[in-house]
Amino acid sequence: MYNEQTTDPTPRPNRISFYLFNPGGGEGIGSYVQEPVQAGEWIHIVGVADGETTSIYKNGIFKRCDRYTGTGPGPCHNHPPDLWVTPVHGTAPLRIGTRDFASFFLGAIREVRLWSRALTAAQVGALFGGSAPQDGLIAEYLLGQDIAFDSAGSHNGVIAGATWIAS
Repeated sequence: MYNEQTTDPTPRPNRISFYLFNPGGGEGIGSYVQEPVQAGEWIHIVGVADGETTSIYKNGIFKRCDRYTGTGPGPCHNHPPDLWVTPVHGTAPLRIGTRDFASFFLGAIREVRLWSRALTAAQVGALFGGSAPQDGLIAEYLLGQDIAFDSAGSHNGVIAGATWIAS
């Protein structure tokens, strides 16, 4: 998520992105939503990669999709072949709230879940309503303690430098 006062060459205030990158890093392809954000308001974001496209949902509502490989008819955005992404399993750690330990998300994060499959639009809506699909769920971080306990498996993590706030 970019902050409201972004200083990038291309202004992206309040842009929330879900991207896939080639193993070498650099440019990637993904989907984003860029809408006003209210301090103190929870936002539910879901990013989905289905083998050809990325999609992003905000509060259970589809916002945008982008093709990360190949081309096809709408509604997804197409990109030139030199940007296409071929995802592979790698050794990079999952980082929540930072990408490089040089900048950090200044907000609250909770209930991070990962699936081994793409969720359908109906499942994303149900997830926003509080019902997390269990089929293919590989990690679930509820983020209520200093250890990021994975209630779906054995991928526990450590929370470093967080400030806890009473809910």
